Amino acid sequence: MAHILFFATKNDLLPILEAAEKTREIKYVRGDRLATPSSDSFLSGTTIPRLGQSSHESAIGGDTFLVCDRSQVIRPRQVSRSRSYIFDQLINPDTITFTPGGLWGDDVLLYGRFATASTSRISLELLKLFRSLIRKRFEKIKSYYVGQEAAQLLDQGKRLTIAAQSPRSIDLRRAVTEEP
Repeated sequence: MAHILFFATKNDLLPILEAAEKTREIKYVRGDRLATPSSDSFLSGTTIPRLGQSSHESAIGGDTFLVCDRSQVIRPRQVSRSRSYIFDQLINPDTITFTPGGLWGDDVLLYGRFATASTSRISLELLKLFRSLIRKRFEKIKSYYVGQEAAQLLDQGKRLTIAAQSPRSIDLRRAVTEEP
């Protein structure tokens, strides 16, 4: 599994998504568990509802989208012994996942990620594209890439973390430099 972990606000994410959309015709397909075999699809990051606001108090529980070429048909997988469907990489290997993370309340910014469990050429190309865009525009703090507004929130004392309920001791912090 390859991934890119980041902290970003909506204003940090939109230039990344727009640059990717100019480079390659992509779409974002909601990857939730649903009662029907159809899912919402978005041709632009600007149309993703609540982008920049987390839908869950934990980053891992937030909204996730499959990112793929616009021409690709995303197939649902029926969850065994249930009447629900899930849109994931298991039967859609030419995709990557995008979990935007975002603000939870006023003081918490949850991490997001681009990731793939697939080894398909298209999946790896998509991840490489987003990795390149993130590296060019975000600063690296420890193992996370941090957008400009997210860095400002960090400097203002806001929590950049994995979950609102997690202890503050695991929040992202800048390295402390010793003065001579």
